Amino acid sequence: MDLSSLDQTSNATISISDQLASILTIYKRSRCVKVLVESPVCRDWTAKALRAATNQVDSDTFDEFELHHARKCRFMLFADPWFGRLWTRQEGLYATRLQTVLLDPRGCPRHDTDLSNADKWISKGVNSQQREAVHTFVYDKLQYHGDVKPDSTTSFQAYLDLVYRGELDMRNYQSLSVSQSSPYSPIDSAWRSGRKTTKPQDYVLAVFPDLARYKVPSNARHLSFAELLHNALQQFQDLKCSAQAAVKITKGTLEIENTSDSSMLPFVPESPANITEAYDTFHLVKRFPERDSAKYTLNCGGEDLDVVARDLAIVDVSFKKEHAQELVDLRETSVNIGKHLINCPPSGPCTGAVRDLESL
Repeated sequence: MDLSSLDQTSNATISISDQLASILTIYKRSRCVKVLVESPVCRDWTAKALRAATNQVDSDTFDEFELHHARKCRFMLFADPWFGRLWTRQEGLYATRLQTVLLDPRGCPRHDTDLSNADKWISKGVNSQQREAVHTFVYDKLQYHGDVKPDSTTSFQAYLDLVYRGELDMRNYQSLSVSQSSPYSPIDSAWRSGRKTTKPQDYVLAVFPDLARYKVPSNARHLSFAELLHNALQQFQDLKCSAQAAVKITKGTLEIENTSDSSMLPFVPESPANITEAYDTFHLVKRFPERDSAKYTLNCGGEDLDVVARDLAIVDVSFKKEHAQELVDLRETSVNIGKHLINCPPSGPCTGAVRDLESL
């Protein structure tokens, strides 16, 4: 499908860079984007969920029954790989009207499935993690098409539309009108999603075109992931731009054998496991010229985080046991733990959401 959609030959009439940059416009202007769900989906639960949605069931109650059913029935739409692949994020995010088409509806296997209590616990954790990825996508989509932080009721209705009613039409959410002040941040949204792709270069090419000032390099397909990411970040180093990169870990701070690189560019893994790892060494921060030039604002899910991007001082810190309390006190007075947790990826170690264990 990818080869049929994009002309990737060396003599293509339209360069591969221009084709990649046009994907956003194509999906935005589409009349309807259809998602072909290849995974088996339980007919019985879908029917029950639709009845519950019609009766306006409480979201917490629905969530509990959904996870209870999914413990012994893996035929759930939220488990489809579509929600975990990076390129499918574009078609789902940009489309105004999104429809899901079930290609393999099946009968429920619950009554023929026997699981131990431990397996049920593990299954519930895996299902919770997969479902959270769908909720994260829905939340980001509402932000992308709106200008306010979606409330729980709006997000729940959008989730039901996408997963069970088979159509999520953003025109039904007119209260979320498009605005230049939208809290949506493409870099943070993609980072939080934890999605995966087979080509590391795509962690840049499938996300950065969201940013209006980003230009896909003419030789993009011949550059490594690190080269593409460094190129992308350098495009936002101009102080006249509305965004700038704040590096968490620089290449120059790493003790790498046989290297004299003192670059302030971020350290980049060669083959990141997912987009969270790919973006985990930098933040893209919005710049407000009217404010103090040393401060920038990072927009994460509607939460403003102050990031000091200049005039940093590096001091030696003792890691001896007797100084442990001093480090704790320093962190408690300088870090907003709540905001850090808000911006943790749903499957990260800080949230304790991962349960796909082989045994207890």
